[in-house]
Amino acid sequence: MHILKNILKLNMKENLDKFGDQKNLDEEIDENISQPSKNLVSYLKDYHFNSDDYVKSLGSDDLEMRQKAVKYLIISHLRMIYSVAAIYSGRGVYFADLVQEGALGLITAINKFDSNFNNKFSTYAVWWIRQAIQRATVIQSRMIRLPVHIVETLSKLHKVKRLLLEQLGREPNNDEIAASMNGNSTKDYTAQKIDQFRKFDVLVFSLDRLIFNNNYRKVDFENCSSLNRPDLRLERKMLFECINEMLDQTLSKKEEQIIRMRFGLFPFEQSMTLEEIGEIFHITRERVRQVERNILQKLKIFSKSHHLKLFLTERLLN
Repeated sequence: MHILKNILKLNMKENLDKFGDQKNLDEEIDENISQPSKNLVSYLKDYHFNSDDYVKSLGSDDLEMRQKAVKYLIISHLRMIYSVAAIYSGRGVYFADLVQEGALGLITAINKFDSNFNNKFSTYAVWWIRQAIQRATVIQSRMIRLPVHIVETLSKLHKVKRLLLEQLGREPNNDEIAASMNGNSTKDYTAQKIDQFRKFDVLVFSLDRLIFNNNYRKVDFENCSSLNRPDLRLERKMLFECINEMLDQTLSKKEEQIIRMRFGLFPFEQSMTLEEIGEIFHITRERVRQVERNILQKLKIFSKSHHLKLFLTERLLN
């Protein structure tokens, strides 16, 4: 909003006697321009300008006169900027940012306007204001920035899709969407192009957001940064191979089966209690504990002198 603030302050410097000093003037502008649109429009209602006179001054050879014309044209069209910005509010961009973009669009209109065509400046300016605000909405409202022409095509695609959904009573396919879009455009859309555009239309969610399961209980996202890392998957596979080799070379078949049951190793999906293992082998719970202790001692010795130690050491060094 700094552009609007600076322009208003320049315009009101000649009225410093109303505010007492520059500090009071700055506080007055900052307080009112940060309010909702209706408050600022009410604040500006006492300022009346004849835009036509200032439009004519844009072509003047006097630099000071041209600068003054630009300043007053911006102030006189602030209400227009606010009204257009209000239409696009609530689309992921702060209202103050929309007003700022609208002011930049108005400045573009001032620089490009040619009074020789006898067009009304306000009619010309509103187009540039709207375009600047639309582009800001397209660019700033998405987490992943897409080119403006792609976003505009996606917007048309969504509109066509909604219309076809109402007409057909079902989800339209890409061929139907392409045919409908070709009827309203000079571009040649195909089902393949529609499919490509729809791949751009992705939703972005924060891993910190609250989600709930079917029982309305809070569920936390796990750290999934390693899900698609081939190097970590390969390391995990190598580690399992080392463990299997260690069990095969160190333990008897019965011991290997007991330790796999106890710790839920393949092919067992869950770990078993001492009682459950004892029932399977018809031994006491205490005997299973003794066997487990002996097995772990064997594995500890093996891991210190064989491949598992080497593998884990290399993993830590990297």
